[in-house]
Amino acid sequence: MVSRGVQLIKARGKEVTEPVVRAATAGMKEADTSQTAVLNDLFAPLSRKRVKDLGLTEDEEGRYVARLSREIEASGAMDKVAQGCFEHYASCHRHDANFGRYLKAHEWLGAYDVLAGEMRAEREYALLAYLPHLLAAFFPLFQERGGGRVERAKADYENYLVTRANEEIYAALARGLRAAGGGYRHLAGDAVLRLEVAPLLMRIVSPPLKPVNRQIIRPGERAVLGRVVDIMVALELRFVQEKMEDGQLTYRLDPPIDVFVTYDGKRAADIAVSKYAVRQLVATEIDARLVSVQTETGDKGRPGKEGFFRQGAGSRGAKAAAKHPGEDGEPQAKRARGDGGVPAVKVAVDFFGRPIVPKADADKTSQEKVKEAEARKTAAYRVAYRFNEGNSAAVRKPVKVAAFV
Repeated sequence: MVSRGVQLIKARGKEVTEPVVRAATAGMKEADTSQTAVLNDLFAPLSRKRVKDLGLTEDEEGRYVARLSREIEASGAMDKVAQGCFEHYASCHRHDANFGRYLKAHEWLGAYDVLAGEMRAEREYALLAYLPHLLAAFFPLFQERGGGRVERAKADYENYLVTRANEEIYAALARGLRAAGGGYRHLAGDAVLRLEVAPLLMRIVSPPLKPVNRQIIRPGERAVLGRVVDIMVALELRFVQEKMEDGQLTYRLDPPIDVFVTYDGKRAADIAVSKYAVRQLVATEIDARLVSVQTETGDKGRPGKEGFFRQGAGSRGAKAAAKHPGEDGEPQAKRARGDGGVPAVKVAVDFFGRPIVPKADADKTSQEKVKEAEARKTAAYRVAYRFNEGNSAAVRKPVKVAAFV
């Protein structure tokens, strides 16, 4: 392939020299050039070995604009290279009392952003050839021999993942606000939810309580605890117990709205540190409240045993009263309810609500009871026993005792 390329250059009537051969590949996209290699060339000068391999003179080594612009354009990822420059330039520790280098870097990045945005908006792709020159300006500002290697730009993707996770948390909190009823639905807007509800709600669910246990708690703290439980149950907030890597138990807030008041592992000063005992107490109260709510919801409208039997007895009494009305032509039940005289005598009932009727033989004497018992005596039964040998041949065949010895 190399010989054919040299023959092609020779056929065009040009003198075959090293600069001509190197310039023949200008403008071609280099698939093996990664953005990390381009960033390393932007923030570090060429090594002596690299200069020798490229065959560059001292004067050509100082002309970096064309070389770096060609590398940036050949990478095919100028936006990622610009993102890497923005992420890495602040870590270059070079003495600059007036921060002139950093101000110039901001200007070059701003110019690149404006030019790239206008190019895509107006579809003026002829400006694409000028974009690499704006990034090549980072070389004279931050190039340093022996500096740290540039890593792949990942801050943008990490921030994207954090943004998506926060949006999911806001969506879960908004669903809880809408499900709570009319008292909280007006707080489910995006701006109000992010600026007012989430930060203040974290302060509400982190009360400064100091309880000993569930039974020993001050009356004032019990009122605060009850209000916190009401709010968390209404908004579907829970404390979920988890085990950390070191085996220690902890309670995690679900949805985790505490991420909005925590920055680099530090919390706001006006938010009390939520202790394990306090979260355990709140979680226990929430579970008890949910159990009571589910029990009330399940038993609501369901008749009990006593109501069932009383309903049957009442229907039978109403039918009897309808068949035998009183003197005034109204059923007895209506007349008894209408007159305000002496209240009716309570009738003793059993476990199922049925009235207990006294037995008829309660007034009989002992001699009469003995006579009735003797009269109820019946003749003795005749007991008979019949042995069934069965149909098996092993049973019917006679066997001598000597066979078992």
